[in-house]
Amino acid sequence: MKTSATIKGLVLKVASRCNLNCEYCHMYNLGDRSYQNQPKYMTQEIVENLLYQVKTYLTQSGSKTFQFIFHGGEPLLVEPDFYQTFVRKTNELLPTSIQIDYLIQTNGTLLSSAWCEVLGKLQFKIGISLDGITEEGNRYRLNHRGQSSLANSLAGLRNAQTSRYLKYVPGLLSVINLELAPEDLYLGYKSLNIRHINFLLPDGTHDNLPKGYSSNDTLYADWLIRMFDVWFFDKDKLKPQIRFFNQILNRLLGGNGDFESLGGGQNPYLVIETNGDIEPQSSLKACGDSFTKTKLNIRTHALEDSFQQPLIKLCIDTQDNLSEQCKKCSVVEVCRGGLVAHRYSRENGFNNPSIYCLDLQKLLAHISKSLEDILKK
Repeated sequence: MKTSATIKGLVLKVASRCNLNCEYCHMYNLGDRSYQNQPKYMTQEIVENLLYQVKTYLTQSGSKTFQFIFHGGEPLLVEPDFYQTFVRKTNELLPTSIQIDYLIQTNGTLLSSAWCEVLGKLQFKIGISLDGITEEGNRYRLNHRGQSSLANSLAGLRNAQTSRYLKYVPGLLSVINLELAPEDLYLGYKSLNIRHINFLLPDGTHDNLPKGYSSNDTLYADWLIRMFDVWFFDKDKLKPQIRFFNQILNRLLGGNGDFESLGGGQNPYLVIETNGDIEPQSSLKACGDSFTKTKLNIRTHALEDSFQQPLIKLCIDTQDNLSEQCKKCSVVEVCRGGLVAHRYSRENGFNNPSIYCLDLQKLLAHISKSLEDILKK
């Protein structure tokens, strides 16, 4: 039986290489070496193929919106004319009735004023990856010569914030660094006038836990609880929005929504590699070398074909494969088992609770209690 999933957008790996060498990166440093066999950059031939498949899908599905999320590697290693040509071809090929959103996730080190002008004129939304505003916070985000990326990333952020061409204020994506005091990090981000933040748990599996972490402790819950408290009780009307917390609050209040960092719902995005391969979410690269390879390619397969590929289907319908422990858990309606990749082990496949199970339980209990106290007032 075919899934009823709807494709919301494509994550386009337009560059398979990066100018940084982040220690925790699932693309390069958690055991997957498949990038070495990928073309360094996506070609216009692949672009034409994927736009044709998107047009076919949108025509058949009746969808009225679609997102292109440019990713890598580092997507700004690709020349500006790639994006200008991409948008021009999109406008030529896709129906004008479709609302197209363009997003790009960059480490910010190459984000010059000239790049901001190009991306702004194309109406791109920009996300910048940054783990803090100090050298300590970004100690795991070094270039290939072992040098800090912080100054260049902050310069890129400033260029984006001050550009007269960019309509959308850039948001930040931060991998949690337990060595940083959450309160200091929050105030640091506020000092940069950041409006949107998303915190990510480091990727890992039961066979390959994040450095220095044991799934028997709750170090990440303790850190996130401190971050939640300083954010939740901040009365500043201009405080940044933290997506991870907003999604948890939404679910506690009976809402739903697609959110990769928690399980459940649907993850309606497909990944297109530089050679046109169609793959599931990239965090699954943490599960092993070439783990995300599906033998599907945009040249030869329709987007909807991917719904029947087992790994992609698992990522779309994440609650179809919850472990018995998860099914019996009191917070499963909120955490939904956690991120799919974090459930994996070579022994049991995805039939495990998340490596962050205890963290999620502790964090959700705290947020639930805080919300309950507020609602009682």
